[in-house]
Amino acid sequence: MQAFLHRAFIDWLTVSVPNSRDGTGRRIGTFETEDAITAKDVEQGEYEEAIARDHLFAVAASECLRPCRVGRGTDGFHGASHLAFDPTVKGRVATIRAGHATNMPSMELPGSSGECAILAPKILKRLGPVNVARVDVSFDISAPGLWDDIDAMAVKMAATRKKMKNPTYRGTEESGRTMYFGSGNVSVKVYEKDFERFAKEQIAKKDIDPNLVRIEFSIHEQQPDGKAAVGRYLQEQDDDGELLNHPGNLLKNYAWVREFVENLAVLTKDVPPDAAQLGVGRINKMPVSRPCIVKAKEAGRQYSRTFCNAAIVGIVDDEFDGDWQSATTTPEVVTDRALAILRPILLSRAGELCDFHGLNAVQRHEEESHRQSHMLSLWLERDADLKDLAQDQLRKSAEKAREDFAMSADNIKAAA
Repeated sequence: MQAFLHRAFIDWLTVSVPNSRDGTGRRIGTFETEDAITAKDVEQGEYEEAIARDHLFAVAASECLRPCRVGRGTDGFHGASHLAFDPTVKGRVATIRAGHATNMPSMELPGSSGECAILAPKILKRLGPVNVARVDVSFDISAPGLWDDIDAMAVKMAATRKKMKNPTYRGTEESGRTMYFGSGNVSVKVYEKDFERFAKEQIAKKDIDPNLVRIEFSIHEQQPDGKAAVGRYLQEQDDDGELLNHPGNLLKNYAWVREFVENLAVLTKDVPPDAAQLGVGRINKMPVSRPCIVKAKEAGRQYSRTFCNAAIVGIVDDEFDGDWQSATTTPEVVTDRALAILRPILLSRAGELCDFHGLNAVQRHEEESHRQSHMLSLWLERDADLKDLAQDQLRKSAEKAREDFAMSADNIKAAA
């Protein structure tokens, strides 16, 4: 199986430089931390943005890439520099984007030129820590009927998974078929590669291999810790500075993808069924630093409208008999009313947390150890009670089923 995985290559890579405060791709000075944003934060963010941009260009230049076009960027970036080995050609090999309102600069290696498979490992070794916004891990396999076999496999997988939708399709048998499929942070594009290459005038019609299929796993981690974890995984190096994790190994980290790749290896007859097993990958997702006070402020902003609206409705109903036309109030009154709604909720939760953290009284070491042990004992007792309840409900359900089918204990003994 490992030999099959080593046939995979990176066909698209988008990375961003992390900031120095919490390791995400956001620029310092554009998001609130424990305190309000200061002029110093904005200055630091602008400085880091400039340093990151210069660093990306230094890495690109070290790989002999030169600008072939400079203009407006995409995805909210104001500017982008498209790079190629030959600056006189139109096809880009890489793009460096900067000038986003909130995000740090990024580098993108598209797969259209075919250079990404060679360039991506080199870039990953040179870049230093990065967050991976997108990485495509691809296979190119030529086998008769493979596209149809993969289609049937995808339909079967979708039918057995609640969160997985049926595949969608584009194209025709004459122009080349494409199938889209996926779930969670990973999507798959399966298409007849040579038909695409012919449409782009990259090969002649006589050179089309009708059996050549590209299977493209596109990984888009949504959370900052996931993006950072993929970056660390792809950049991990041995003592000689060589990358430890082959791109194909990244696919081990996603449950349904493992099954898909195992079945794919069998379909291609590269691996016998009894050997088509992938071990479970473990990407180390270190949590991004987000202090509780930051989370609290974000939650407050998110739900403040709901509480204030609830307060306003209460004021209009109680003081003006629901007459919105004649109702008047002030922000201070609305605030007091919203806090009155929130206070018992907070008080109840505060009591629970004071008990949990042992803050109701000063605890000596021995008393604290007994308190913590007691907490675990209570949880184990509750867990045992839940198991007993579940077993009792299962027994009652079984008895009812036997009664519904006239299978009493006496009938069962008689039948035996």
